[in-house]
Amino acid sequence: STLFPYTTLFRSFTADAEDDDVVGAAIRAGRAALPANGKPSTAPLKFMQWHGDTFSLPPGSVRLSTHPSCENQAFRIKGTRTYAFQYHIEVGQAESEQWYEEFCTGSDSFAETSIPLKSKHQEQAKTHQAKVMADGSIPAAEAFTRSVVLGLLAHACRIRRQRYVRKGVTVASVSTVAVALLAVVVAKLRPR
Repeated sequence: STLFPYTTLFRSFTADAEDDDVVGAAIRAGRAALPANGKPSTAPLKFMQWHGDTFSLPPGSVRLSTHPSCENQAFRIKGTRTYAFQYHIEVGQAESEQWYEEFCTGSDSFAETSIPLKSKHQEQAKTHQAKVMADGSIPAAEAFTRSVVLGLLAHACRIRRQRYVRKGVTVASVSTVAVALLAVVVAKLRPR
């Protein structure tokens, strides 16, 4: 895979990622989707990496995953639900097949210039893609991504419910105080 920087490569997740309620659950979902002969898989997850760029972590962030080619691969801003992934968690089987084909034929629509790979390298890329498909990496990446999205949606729903409850409690508290004040006013206005 060193010949192809733009291929499916494994990711090392940090302890912070394993402990994160969203990403940790996604890691477990991804590993559960890997074929493991009935045993829990500890195999590294693989995702499409279609870049050679790197970056420094922003202030207040926590590294979530790394790779030897680019040390900072994913992070979360502390105290928030702001996540960033340098690799492509959104790429499923259809996109993977398309990206490999475009990479091999030189028709990569995302590259400023793209030339076809030599025949030998095309075969190597296609062999690599076949291995990735066969080892369950794509379904595992899809399971990871589904879990991230569902985890973030569940968190958003919890926050919304909490806001409604707080708003409802506030309205109920104000209503109770208003009724109590009204009762006092009515009691004072009653003829004796």
